[in-house]
Amino acid sequence: MKPLVLASCALALLLAACETTDTVKPQLTVGAPATARPGLAPRERERRAVEMLNQGRPAEARTELAAALTQEPGAALALNLMRQIDTDPKVLLGEKSFSYTVRRGETFTGLADRFLGDPYLFYALARYNGVAVPAQSQVGGTLQIPGEPKRAAAPAPRKPAAAAAAAPVTATAPVAPARNPAQASQLRATALEHMSKGAIDNAITLLRKAAALDPGNLLIRRDLERALRIQATVRARA
Repeated sequence: MKPLVLASCALALLLAACETTDTVKPQLTVGAPATARPGLAPRERERRAVEMLNQGRPAEARTELAAALTQEPGAALALNLMRQIDTDPKVLLGEKSFSYTVRRGETFTGLADRFLGDPYLFYALARYNGVAVPAQSQVGGTLQIPGEPKRAAAPAPRKPAAAAAAAPVTATAPVAPARNPAQASQLRATALEHMSKGAIDNAITLLRKAAALDPGNLLIRRDLERALRIQATVRARA
């Protein structure tokens, strides 16, 4: 009887081992890929992408930008932001730079506007400095700013009071508005929204104001030319 009992016990242990091997399986966790939020317009996706890049979430931003470009292949801001994600910042902004100490209240957006002429280059500027989350405060830290430091213009010599009084009064030319790339970008974005809704005259007015505030902006000039072509086509059909 004893051999029979030992054999039964061995068989039971073998079956238990087989059952454990069959039922215990490794659990694999796979991160879900980022997906674009459904139902958004291209401008809304661009705004979401700006927020995500400020928070250091480029993969999610890329997804929204790709969706925006699928809806509107020529979306300028989406192309700009996608280029900042994909391109080496030193290739995008140049190797030459100077040191700058960040003051209280300054942000990458403001610094990009001030030194690079485009507030939306904030992400490229952050990557240029190895900063993953642009929204994090850099107060007191030293950043590298692409380009050369801007020098203040020398003050014009003052005329003597007598000479100024004797000078003849002449008609003055109209003063051009001060350059303001940030406001120009906002006007352009609003103009593109008007254009997408068919309000082409309003879009042209806004784009002309934007061009006056940022004369060298090729994107604004291109959009204005496109809006004028659309306006001419609409009037020809009327």
